[in-house]
Amino acid sequence: MTQPYPNQVWIPPVSTRPPLGTDFFRLARVVQGLLVATALMHVAMIIADWYYLDLAQRLIDTPRRVPFEDLQRFDTVTLWTLVVYLTLLLLTGITFICWLFQAHRSDRTDPVALQHESYWAVIGWFIPIMGLFRPYQMVDDVRRGADRFGVTPVAQPYWWAAFLLGAFMEQVSGWLWPAGDEPGLRAFGEKLQSAAWAELSSNVVNIVAAVLAILVVRDLTATLRNAPPGGRVD
Repeated sequence: MTQPYPNQVWIPPVSTRPPLGTDFFRLARVVQGLLVATALMHVAMIIADWYYLDLAQRLIDTPRRVPFEDLQRFDTVTLWTLVVYLTLLLLTGITFICWLFQAHRSDRTDPVALQHESYWAVIGWFIPIMGLFRPYQMVDDVRRGADRFGVTPVAQPYWWAAFLLGAFMEQVSGWLWPAGDEPGLRAFGEKLQSAAWAELSSNVVNIVAAVLAILVVRDLTATLRNAPPGGRVD
């Protein structure tokens, strides 16, 4: 039986995965810049924590000698620190997720090597329990898709461990933070002291997490830059 088109040459299908352009690599630099700003913000928050600790100790030792202006300054510092930090956290989170999503669905990742669909790079952060491991799996997925024989850098697992630990310690600090209904200034100071120590510790861990995240983003972006369209499968 003869073929209907004996002279036809088979042409492999062209990948429909979006290519990585210069905008992606600019976005990677923005992510790294925001991570640097986040680390510096945590340094500023450590300075604020030392102020909280000093105020708390004075409230515990001599509550009646603490000027009312110091309590007003405490409210102002707390408010602006929270506003700036949450704004920076939101911007960093959005840009990081956009960077990860674009990397995962790009033509630099081999779809055969990927274990998850690209949408998990977005929704995986917001699903309870799954948010503890799926974002890390998506970063690992991108690395595997771009260079399936590559070795995971040392910074990557430590980054995720520091990120989770810092997030947990922030929750502890929030639980300990005085609500304003304490029976007296001394009780307020004792609660503020515990919360400030917890927050200071979380800020140190979050600085480490931000620095490690910069290394992860830089390394993975370089891997994608060097990967041919379709992912490195050889």
